Amino acid sequence: MKRCSRFLKHLVDAGDLTKSNPKTKDDFIKLAQQVSAAIFERLHEKPLYSAFAEEIARLAVAPLKDVDTRKIGSAITAVASEKTKDAKDKASGKKKVSRGG
Repeated sequence: MKRCSRFLKHLVDAGDLTKSNPKTKDDFIKLAQQVSAAIFERLHEKPLYSAFAEEIARLAVAPLKDVDTRKIGSAITAVASEKTKDAKDKASGKKKVSRGG
């Protein structure tokens, strides 16, 4: 229980994400960056992080329309394809080319 309290305190200390009320796309992007800094960046090396990320994604898209869910799925597929390409390039000794942005 103490671990949970420390975890929740960390969230509050990170700007009290639970009280956030984003209204614009930029507001939502900033909130996503805060969540990433407060949670994802801290946990990504844990052995079960991929299960956590999968569940977070599932919960995040649950209230969305099917078209929005497919759009997000496509974005995730694009990231996966890029990671696969980078891994193949690294394995073959190719240098990563900057993709701008």
